[in-house]
This record gives sequence, C-alpha cells and structure tokens, in this order.
Amino acid sequence: MGSVSYSTVVARADLVDYRLRFAAHLLPGLEARQPENPSRQEILAVEKLLDRWFEQQLLVEVPAGRCSPTVSDIIGPDLQADIEITVRYSCPGPSDSFSVDFHLFDDLLPGYRNMVSLKSLSGENRSWVFDRHNSRLSLGPSFSNSAGRGESAPGASGFWRFSLLGLEHILEGYDHLLFLLALLIPGGTLARLAGIVTSFTIAHSVTLALATLGAIVLPPVQVEIAIAASIVYVAAENIWRGPGGHRWLVTFMFGLLHGFGFAGVLKQAGIGNGAVLAPLLGFNLGVEAGQLAVIVVLLPLLALLSRHSRLPLRTALSWFALAAGSAWLLERIAALLA
Repeated sequence: MGSVSYSTVVARADLVDYRLRFAAHLLPGLEARQPENPSRQEILAVEKLLDRWFEQQLLVEVPAGRCSPTVSDIIGPDLQADIEITVRYSCPGPSDSFSVDFHLFDDLLPGYRNMVSLKSLSGENRSWVFDRHNSRLSLGPSFSNSAGRGESAPGASGFWRFSLLGLEHILEGYDHLLFLLALLIPGGTLARLAGIVTSFTIAHSVTLALATLGAIVLPPVQVEIAIAASIVYVAAENIWRGPGGHRWLVTFMFGLLHGFGFAGVLKQAGIGNGAVLAPLLGFNLGVEAGQLAVIVVLLPLLALLSRHSRLPLRTALSWFALAAGSAWLLERIAALLA
C-alpha cells in the first residue's frame, strides 16, 4: 500500500469508532526490524503498544474533552501485507461534534496520505485526505468555528486533494499504464487514437462512479485478474492479428474493468457511504490528468523511436507488455487460489 492509508470514522452516542487500514510494517515496534512482510505473530507481539500509539498520535476530541482509545480488533496482514485495526474511542460526553488530529505517520512517511470518510452523530458526512500539512478535521456545530493547527476548510481544497490522489494512483498504477501503452503501440491517425482514449475514459469513468456508489460490486481480486488479462489480450492482438477497426470497442469493454480497479481506492476509504460527489469528481479528474500526461509523452516518443530504431520497436514493446501482463495474471490467480 505504501504511503496511502484509509480510514472510516463513525460517531455513536458517546463513542467514536475508528477503522484504519495501512501497511503492516508501519506498526510501532516493527520499524526497528523493518520486516518486509510481518507475520500475524509479529503483529500481535506489538499489540500492547497500540493503545498508547493511538492515544498520542491519533487524537479524537468532543466538546467535553479528549476521548480514550482502545484497540478492539486487528485483522491481517492480508496478501498485500496490509492490516486493518479498529479503535474505539470512549468520550467524556456526546459525540454529536468531534475533531480528529491525525499524526500516526508524520515521522515514518513524510509524504503520506490518509483517505478518510467521517460520519457524525448528527448525520454529517465528510470525505477528506489527511497529510502532514493538513492533519486536523472537525465535524458538528460545536466545532464549526474551530481552527486547530494544520486544519483546513472543506470544499475546494478537499476536492483538489482527491485530485492529487487520483493523479498519484494512475502514475503508480503500472498495470493501468501498461494497458494504455499496449493500446497506443500500433499507432494510427490522431482521430483513431483519440477514439480509443475517449472510449477508455468514458468506460472507466462509468464503472468508477457505479462502484463507488455501491450500485455494482465486484470482488477486487477478480477485478485485478481481469485487468492483467486485458493487458495480455491487447498485447497479443498487437502481435498476431493487429488491432483492426474494433479496437475502440475492445478498449471500452476493458475500460469498464479498469474503472472497478480505480474505484477500489475510494471504496477502501469508505467513500460512497457518505459524501461522495467531491471525492469522486476530484479523484476522476486526477486520473484523467495523469492519463493525459502519459499519453502526451508516449505518442511522440513512440513515433520518434519507431523512425530511428532498426528494431521492430512496436513488436518488441508488445512482447514486453505480453510478458508483464502474463506475470501479473499468474501472480494474481495464484493469490486467489492460495
């Protein structure tokens, strides 16, 4: 998971339940040994440190005072070496208003992002992104005029933070980028390439919205397998048959699957259970900006290399995409069967 983590926060009477998902090796007590994939036993061995860690680094406060954390559940690590911890904050008064100060990863990951979905007792929902410079968020009328250190107002700033996350996700999503490369390798007229890219954009935007809103739900492991299979298919088509006039339709069908992959990021953060429009639009804008940036770089580069290379570059790149996609496909099938 790296520098991105996910939180879901719900107020209940005089309690605030905080569910947090992040890379397991970031747990306190493990950083000295730095295990790449800590075992369940190693995680449970540092469990006694967690209440103190949350008490000092993840602060929840209601108007009557600060809430006391107790870890109630630990799940994982999963196949991605991620862990999910549920913390119950007991508060000295009603949690109809509450604030959160997030500092868990300030020292370990200076560039971290924590995507969070919050719901107050009064029914207010908010989606947000915590980072080192924006570490405080408040909900409810009692905190409406608060201005703690590192606190930013909601609205446009939150929208742009989700845009940044979308941009980061596409630039770090090597399978999505390889699929784009495989689509563009055969080249063609500007109109043809624009049609392919447009069909991919429309398709993944549709399923990103539907999946985030919960209208359609697919198992994430199967989605990842299908994304790898899409790379294999397009690369194989480049090598043995050529893209033909139907490439836009193939792109659209596979684009629907890639949209479910994008949506997984927002769903892990709990987006869709509350405020959704700004995170969804912002994230999609970031994905599109990153995708456009990659295309702008790739197209002239491919054209230049094709003119000056003695090797059949397009065929070689298609074989590379086929090999990488096949490796991901086998790895993900093995993870499903494990």
